[in-house]
Amino acid sequence: MQEDAKRPAGPSGAPGAAAMARLAGAFAAGAIAGGLAVSLLAPPSPRPPPVQVAAPVVPATRPDPVPADAAQAGGAPQAARPAPATPPPRPADPLDALRDAADGGDAGAQFELGARHAAGDGVAQDWAAALRWFTRAAEAGTAAAQHNLAVIHERGRGVDPDPVEAVRWYEKAALQGYVPSQFNLAMAHARGAGTPRDMRKAVAWFERAAEQVPQANYALGEIFEDGADIGRDLERARSHYLLAELGGDARATARLAELTTEAVERGTLRGIQEELARLRIDPGGTDGRMGQRTAAAIRRFQRSAGLPEDGKPGQALLERLRAAPTPR
Repeated sequence: MQEDAKRPAGPSGAPGAAAMARLAGAFAAGAIAGGLAVSLLAPPSPRPPPVQVAAPVVPATRPDPVPADAAQAGGAPQAARPAPATPPPRPADPLDALRDAADGGDAGAQFELGARHAAGDGVAQDWAAALRWFTRAAEAGTAAAQHNLAVIHERGRGVDPDPVEAVRWYEKAALQGYVPSQFNLAMAHARGAGTPRDMRKAVAWFERAAEQVPQANYALGEIFEDGADIGRDLERARSHYLLAELGGDARATARLAELTTEAVERGTLRGIQEELARLRIDPGGTDGRMGQRTAAAIRRFQRSAGLPEDGKPGQALLERLRAAPTPR
């Protein structure tokens, strides 16, 4: 069975339900700090060491002096009485200095407090407090805080879910180069969550995130293999699966086992046949198999486009066909 038949596009160029389910699975599997793609917040920095409080120094006890008259009377000296113990001071709260810095406008301390309230780390979990501190740090330009603020709005933690607000903050962090937000912003564009669905924008953001996130390469492989809205490109799909596999994504290995070189070539040829048919140049079918009628149709297009008439298929030819306007 041809792989194109196994991974159909839905009506009007929309991805089929199975394809979108695969895409959603690809995005949900990422284990970075994210929202649409993954659910973890950017974590706080390591907790500062607890303040070491020295034990109070208790002076050594000495026997009370014996009154002279008692000594003369031969009385026994009184037993030594210990000095009253001084209660140890209460340990200082290690977060006091952090709160003071955050109140003073330190964006790093604001982010730290937001992360600790979100995780319940050293304080009671409090999403309202997390939102407050993340907002202050995000408005100061801290990318990780912008990302976490987006996660809170997207997931509805302590507030009503607001995907539009989530996308706004993801974009701010993504433009600063924050990779988890680039990944999640790509997912928002791919799914049309909080922003109009736009596969080209999704591809652009996934490509930026893919330099560090293997899951982004896997997502790109799925997008180009499915071809919704941007056209099927099995060569690019295979290339991204290879990169994902090199990054340790085991799912890509399974996809590559199906998307062999021969399968890619058949898929490319099928795309060429479909484009020739769109241009009303009969290729004799769209089965992904080369025959005399397909070769003749290719030469006819090459002649009309001023290209060498060799009748050979390939990715470059497919791109030229896609760029050609549909006849009226």
